Amino acid sequence: MRCTPPRAPPVSGWARTRRCRRCCSTTGRVRLPAPGSRPRQPPDGDVATYLAHRLSSRAWSVQATVTLHESAETVAQRIWPGMGVVEAVDDHSCLLHVGADTTWALVWMITSVDTDFTLTSGPPALADALQAQAIRCQRAIQTFLR
Repeated sequence: MRCTPPRAPPVSGWARTRRCRRCCSTTGRVRLPAPGSRPRQPPDGDVATYLAHRLSSRAWSVQATVTLHESAETVAQRIWPGMGVVEAVDDHSCLLHVGADTTWALVWMITSVDTDFTLTSGPPALADALQAQAIRCQRAIQTFLR
């Protein structure tokens, strides 16, 4: 069964009949639930968490996990969607799983959270890049502090 849109105005996903509106996707393919089927449980218990994890860290070529020395509740306010996944460890720390296309982008993302952290896992180049960034920042303030 295919749903045909009206002549004008064409709107993606529009269907003429009530039955079509219930079952047709924007591609016009029919997807009816199996009789007696029950909704599946979302992966990781929450669809939003699952998608954030899949889109923020696993999709990137450079991945890392850092331990942030603040509660997950506090840090979550500073993490934008798609940046990474925050996982609570205890009341005073959490893990941040992040990914990026370059090591320098990952350094920027981790340091932009604005909290103390420890590199838990990641490529050796990330540790070198974090050290280079620390040295660069230290040099930047040497003449200012004198």
